[in-house]
Amino acid sequence: MVAAISIDPLASLPPAALVDAATLGAHYGVSGSTIYRRRCYKPDTLPKAIKLGNRVRWRVADVIDFDERQAATPDATENAEYKKAGKGNHEGVAA
Repeated sequence: MVAAISIDPLASLPPAALVDAATLGAHYGVSGSTIYRRRCYKPDTLPKAIKLGNRVRWRVADVIDFDERQAATPDATENAEYKKAGKGNHEGVAA
């Protein structure tokens, strides 16, 4: 059996490079369509986008900063999984 090797598409790009939704999706393990949908309906789940005419791009440096901030948030993964399950945001809810 051959193990799958995951290569981050952003690893070889300079920080100032701009990436499209498909590349950002590959970084996060989702489709480009999901990236566009999240940009519209769940903008807090993605780094800030840059609009270039009718195109949307993300700066590699912004993606890296966003990922680091998300990793530093103690329950970011838990909240993301909870939201993904369609349960909404459970922050501030008494247990």
